[in-house]
Amino acid sequence: MTREPPVRLSRIEQQARTRSTLIEAAAEAFAEHGVGGASVEDICARAGFTRGAFYSNFENREDLFLAVLDNLEEQEVAGVVPLFEDHPDPPTLVDRLRARDTEGAPLTSTLLLAELRAHAMRSPVARARLADFDRRQRAAYRVAIEQLLHGAAPPADLDLLALIAQSVVDGINVRHQYDPTVARHADLDALALLLDALQALTDSAP
Repeated sequence: MTREPPVRLSRIEQQARTRSTLIEAAAEAFAEHGVGGASVEDICARAGFTRGAFYSNFENREDLFLAVLDNLEEQEVAGVVPLFEDHPDPPTLVDRLRARDTEGAPLTSTLLLAELRAHAMRSPVARARLADFDRRQRAAYRVAIEQLLHGAAPPADLDLLALIAQSVVDGINVRHQYDPTVARHADLDALALLLDALQALTDSAP
């Protein structure tokens, strides 16, 4: 049996792979030790690279932090935005979110986002980038609420309603990670309840 020769990556492709591996290693280290507690040495060891590889891809730790945040945003957008593309009704949307999140949000993801938010509070550049991440996520909630109302006047400002929905889901998910009495997918149950309440308020409006 003839074996296929190994595919040789170009220099640009190899550098992109190295950068991606370092970002993944940094995400793990940040979740485990915190942004301040994760050393460059630990991140490089996890990725299997030297400090030279690190500084060939990132100027400093802050540059790496922003890359981790950008990567998280790309994953979120790629995973969630398609669920809204055909304008589903709220029950269908919640069912899709539930199917996507079959095992619940992993603890490492929750810890990572908490660490990114804490660090962003201390860094103006990171704070602006994280705010943009939140706004893009919140825009998806606004789309869902607008579709729910079918052109009817909302019972409150749409941006405020989207912020409430986002805050409810995020807050419950965090509590699920440390409180065993908060059920997995309680965040999606709360979102469904909120959307049902909005629809009832709209239908009962004169």
